[in-house]
Amino acid sequence: NETELASNKIQELQEHIYVIEQENYVIKKDRVILTKDRDALKKERDAFKIDRDDIKKDRDAIKKDRDAIKKDSDAFKEICRDQVECPDCLEVPTSGPVHVCPNGHLVCSTCKGASCPTCRTRMLSGKSLLAVTVIENIEHECRNEDCKELLPLGEYKLHLKLCPHRSVRCPAPQELCGKDLALSKVYDHILSECKGSSNKKKHVPNDEFPVKFNKRFRGNQSSRRFGLS
Repeated sequence: NETELASNKIQELQEHIYVIEQENYVIKKDRVILTKDRDALKKERDAFKIDRDDIKKDRDAIKKDRDAIKKDSDAFKEICRDQVECPDCLEVPTSGPVHVCPNGHLVCSTCKGASCPTCRTRMLSGKSLLAVTVIENIEHECRNEDCKELLPLGEYKLHLKLCPHRSVRCPAPQELCGKDLALSKVYDHILSECKGSSNKKKHVPNDEFPVKFNKRFRGNQSSRRFGLS
């Protein structure tokens, strides 16, 4: 009986060992699979990193090319602006006709006279269609002082009406001031130098521009000064 009991115990241990060995085999097999998957993921990650670096290089190269093209385009537009600039008033026309002398020099319709301002050749009836085409397709620089905006012709004409640096007349009575200045400088002008302002050298609660003008003149009627509200 003891021998049989020992034999059964050994058989149970052997079966238990076999089960453990099978489990170890499965674990090893799973570990091999996991290692392969991990290596595959690492390989894909490295490939993705290489692709990302290549994309970054391509993007930088495209940006560099785009900047170079923009620089060349801006330089070409500047040359075009210089070529169609009127040699008399030194402004780029915003509409045709653009007159041309027999030697090819351009002059705007406002400044056209009997002779070419560049070579003094007699001006005939020649007009440059190419110059008009250039005018319609280049950017125009705002003519107002302190404004350097460059805009296409369609936007340029609207900009001139809305430009914060456009020339306006001081709202003070003509006999007290009547100065023409940039709209952006009106506020400081009223507070510092306008002879018709009752706010001169005084603190004004509303320190943002633009401000509302009080239409009622402050003080007696003879002074006709005005103030900010």
